[in-house]
Amino acid sequence: EYRDSWTEILQNGMHWFLCCLFIAETLGITFLIADLRDHAENNPGGNAWGISNVALGSTMDYLVTINIKVVDWLWTALSSHLTSKENWRTEADLKGAMVIKLFAVKFVVFYFPFFYTIFLKPHIGDGCAGDGLIDGCLVELNNSLMFFFITQIVTEMGMLVFQLAWTYKAVRTEINKAAKKMAGSKTYSYLELQAKAAPYETVEQMNDFMNQVVSYG
Repeated sequence: EYRDSWTEILQNGMHWFLCCLFIAETLGITFLIADLRDHAENNPGGNAWGISNVALGSTMDYLVTINIKVVDWLWTALSSHLTSKENWRTEADLKGAMVIKLFAVKFVVFYFPFFYTIFLKPHIGDGCAGDGLIDGCLVELNNSLMFFFITQIVTEMGMLVFQLAWTYKAVRTEINKAAKKMAGSKTYSYLELQAKAAPYETVEQMNDFMNQVVSYG
């Protein structure tokens, strides 16, 4: 029997291993970005990988947000798929397992880069930019948060507009085809419209809810 077998234990364990791996990636990238920022600030006239340190330092806020968005998207897709393949007794158990693993990674991915900037960086290495006091870290935190929130709002609005445009195009195409066949207009019902809309199932619901919590909580 599969339940409680070594195969199931290994499957669930591998999922948790990937969870820890994604968390470790965020920790590593955060420290790497901090090191690159310090290098750029301490050697403004130098360069790294053929890029001037001035240009490199100015991109660090962007890299923080890019890492958040990319890792969050990858983990949501991967973890949701893996959870759907696991053997849970009820739908509620499946949702619970999915929420725990999704939120564990999202919490670290969304919060740790900013937590590091304001709580850890002042006490690590060269400290904050400028005189090394907390004011430099506050400026860095404000810049990172501003770019993150702008990117988050723009991408969410962009996805919404894209889905509406995609649905409108699908509906309009079907209406035009029906009108040509029937030599007249076709009434489009609400149920037909729902069928053309993008799916909004358990994964999408939980992902939207958790994104609101971790993004604006």
